[in-house]
Amino acid sequence: MRSIRLSLILYFLLLMGAALAGVAYFCYQSTQEALAAKESSTTKLWIKQFDESQARVEAEFDDKLEARARKIGGKAVWYDNRLAWLKVLGMIGTQPQNNGYLAWLLPLAESAHFPPRAAVVHAFTPYDLRIQPPHSEDEPTRPVVEEGEFYQTYEVFKERLLPAEASGTLGGFHWQLTKDARSRADKGKPFFDEVKLPAGQKVRRITLRFEVGWKQRGLVIESDRKEFTPKGKGFGGWFPPLPPPGEGRPTQPGRQPILYLQFGADTSGRDRAIAELRSNLGRDLAVLSSDLDQTRRELRTQLLWLGLGAFAALVVGGFVLVWLGLSPLKRLSDAVSQVSERDFHLPIDQTKLPGELKPIAGRLAETLDQLKAAFGREKQAAADISHELRTPVAALLTRLEIALRKQRSAEEYREVLVDCRDSGQQISSLVERLLALARLDAGADLLRPRDVDMNVLMDQCAALVRPLAEARGLRLSVHHNGPANVHADPDKLREVLTNLLHNAIEYNKPDGSIDVKVERSNGHLDMEVRDTGIGITPEARQHIFERFFRADPSRQADTPHAGLGLAIVKGYVDLMGGAIDVQSTVGEGSTFKVRLPVGKSASESGGWDRKKMQELLRVQG
Repeated sequence: MRSIRLSLILYFLLLMGAALAGVAYFCYQSTQEALAAKESSTTKLWIKQFDESQARVEAEFDDKLEARARKIGGKAVWYDNRLAWLKVLGMIGTQPQNNGYLAWLLPLAESAHFPPRAAVVHAFTPYDLRIQPPHSEDEPTRPVVEEGEFYQTYEVFKERLLPAEASGTLGGFHWQLTKDARSRADKGKPFFDEVKLPAGQKVRRITLRFEVGWKQRGLVIESDRKEFTPKGKGFGGWFPPLPPPGEGRPTQPGRQPILYLQFGADTSGRDRAIAELRSNLGRDLAVLSSDLDQTRRELRTQLLWLGLGAFAALVVGGFVLVWLGLSPLKRLSDAVSQVSERDFHLPIDQTKLPGELKPIAGRLAETLDQLKAAFGREKQAAADISHELRTPVAALLTRLEIALRKQRSAEEYREVLVDCRDSGQQISSLVERLLALARLDAGADLLRPRDVDMNVLMDQCAALVRPLAEARGLRLSVHHNGPANVHADPDKLREVLTNLLHNAIEYNKPDGSIDVKVERSNGHLDMEVRDTGIGITPEARQHIFERFFRADPSRQADTPHAGLGLAIVKGYVDLMGGAIDVQSTVGEGSTFKVRLPVGKSASESGGWDRKKMQELLRVQG
């Protein structure tokens, strides 16, 4: 995007929109979890309350069922005890009612003057199972059931369990006393279960055990019959003989007569109450779910409107904040626009800039200073080039004018031509150096690397400058420290080494020495040129690689160079990915150290860390 302001606003809005969406999602999920937890806990609580209410309804129904069963059972036991006393009195009918000794009691038993009339009637009739109607108004002592109630009794006869009586509502003997029900009743605990009648009616049933209050000792066991019924006539012949074993109501000797009662009641009322509770629970749960769903919808709506409102506020505030945030950048831009080729000063107070812009402003100020220095060097270079070219050109022209003023001999013309040739060579050398620097600046000077033996190349360069050294009385020594192969441009290496040797010769002392050494170590090649010359001051060492700079301007006339040699040396070393460093002591001499990579050249290998190489040179120096 072309505008930084729009880019920042867009990124800011995207970031804040994502943040708002994340916060809204987190809030919604947290609320959703809280509502789900509330719904779950409330549902569990209401289900627990429903279970408790259901258990309470069932317990109340069972309590009423048990109370009613015990009342019915009490009447059954009381009635059974009355029959037992009648039997004791000998009023047990073992014959048909028209044949018994006490048949005269039947009319009396059926009259209203004898309350236990039904008992007497049944006492003089053969014993059989009795099915009672739901209501028995004429017999208040008999068990009476209401509509929806059912009962059935059992008696133990010679270890056999036989049904004794059933209510008319039951419609016959349908129930069976199971082992589990009898075992629990024998332990004195009621046994509850639910059964269905043949008509499909659901009944809640309880099984209870009752013991008849009078023990019938010696009355029914055959081994004891003679004690009470001598000669089979029964109580001195006044009463009919006792019935034989297996008839009447026999029991085991010394045992309490046992009566089992199964009493049931219709569960429709209880089921309706439980169904109502379940319906209330379902209605309450539906209302709770509906309320929570409404709460969720309202929360989503609120979060949506809140997010849209916040986003709209961010859109408006984003423009204002970005404008305020970029105002220092605008001030910096205005300050940069005031820089010109005549004034490289950056008119801005860097202390008032934000921390992020201070490095930019500082670097920009340094760049402007470098540009100012570069412009200064260009101006100085133009002046230096003009000066360097003016001297040989003026000498050439002056020599030619002098030669043309009059006729000269052939020998004199020859001397003039030689002088003109020397001046031309000086001009040509200067122009070549300037062109070399121009190619380096333009990046047009390419490397032509190949494998080079530096020992051979160093010997060739030393042989080339040795006459100059000997002419000045200098000793030139070359030191070989093993193989020194390198993959580089030999022409550039020869130019570098030749320039360093020329400088060592030009700025050396009489009877001085020059030592040249090359060695290979740790993946790089080190070249060293040491002289015993005049040395270089620390101030001059900072500028010796600049163009047209001379450490000793007083010797400018004595040397044919223009101060471009070391500038070309540094340019070539940088092009090959190397580094150059100088160490010098005034009055004792100087040492130039060049470090080059052994492998591929900088243009092929991506360059060499020049700062690291310079640091290595300083450490080794």
